Amino acid sequence: MLVQIDIDDTTDVPMIFEVINDRGVRLKPYEVLKGKLLGQIAKEEVDPYHATWQEHIHRIQDISDEEADYFFRSYFRAKYVETHAEYREFDGEYHKTIYEPKWNKRINLKQNVKNVKNFIKSQFSYYADLYWKIVEASWQENSNLGPYLFYNDVNDQDRQILLIMSACRANDEEEESKIKLVSRLFDKHFTLLQLMGAYDSNKFTESLINLNRSIRNKSCAEIEEIYNSQILADISGAKEIEVKSPFVWSYFKEASKLRQGDKFIRYYFARIEHFIAVNIGKPAPDFYNLTRNTGPVYGYHIEHIVADNEENRELFMNDEELFIAERNKLGALLLLRGRENEASGREVYSKKLKTYVGSLLWNQTLCPDFSHSNKALQEFDQKFNLQLKIYSHYDSEAIKERQKILFKLTKLIWP
Repeated sequence: MLVQIDIDDTTDVPMIFEVINDRGVRLKPYEVLKGKLLGQIAKEEVDPYHATWQEHIHRIQDISDEEADYFFRSYFRAKYVETHAEYREFDGEYHKTIYEPKWNKRINLKQNVKNVKNFIKSQFSYYADLYWKIVEASWQENSNLGPYLFYNDVNDQDRQILLIMSACRANDEEEESKIKLVSRLFDKHFTLLQLMGAYDSNKFTESLINLNRSIRNKSCAEIEEIYNSQILADISGAKEIEVKSPFVWSYFKEASKLRQGDKFIRYYFARIEHFIAVNIGKPAPDFYNLTRNTGPVYGYHIEHIVADNEENRELFMNDEELFIAERNKLGALLLLRGRENEASGREVYSKKLKTYVGSLLWNQTLCPDFSHSNKALQEFDQKFNLQLKIYSHYDSEAIKERQKILFKLTKLIWP
């Protein structure tokens, strides 16, 4: 049955639209928001605003069905939220939240035709376009907006969008610089907290909400200072001691498969591999494949250099706790492709080296022939004072030395 509702006063349109929606098949929040906003504009004026809305929303919808609501939540949080409690207020029906008295004082879209028109043509138009740029670039390692959007996306860190939208003003002249800067700092933030043993998902969220407020509409110079201070504060808070640098060897030396998840470890070694490849003029393997493909043939897996066998246990005095702790440190791990990892198995170190030949560059730095005959690698080693070495057996000292080399590389890759 079709029912016609005649409306005399156009100010009633949003209210009637919402009441009907509550009693039928529910629309998504962004669809209700559209009705509430466009319903305030007179019929003879609404067409260009409707066209603007449709243009941007359809493009965002093409990403996924949920993306439009994620965009609006990100926008309102980026531009208006001050605290964690306020951040949570936008988890649900944000299209109702923004009309509550508290929020309407800040956002001011309730029964305000002038502000609605300005919002659609200025704020919505700009930030929807910015959102699309960020998402599109996050799918491409070689985007003109830099690789960090892609790196963060590989790590499933989509809240970089929140911080970039917070940093950018509408029609921001520094937009491109801010996208590159914030995405780079976000990657540094997430990575160093992991490596320093200072990452906690709840505290990381608190930190991002604090950054969201503190970098809002700031210049690039201000953002970099604020963000680096936040990284120091997060590490200091986690360790309960003030640190002056985000690179602390006493924390990094414990970086391990026992502390970091497999996905992050693969990401970390993928960055190491690409850094080496760029500096010695070699092609690097596909980054996404290194970090996310776990297939049996072409996927990469974490390899323990120190296999679980009698010979290796004797190197660690048959101390079970020490053996497990040492063999899982980053300095005792590599990435190997599919069946190479299976073939390596429980082999002794001398046999494992044969598997490492022809594999990733970081792995090959352990192989005598590769290291001795590769001038580009030798120049790379000298340039950054890495002190790469060949080992006859892989004990605690070898692990510590390789961990120190990784520490140096970390400071170069995430300055």
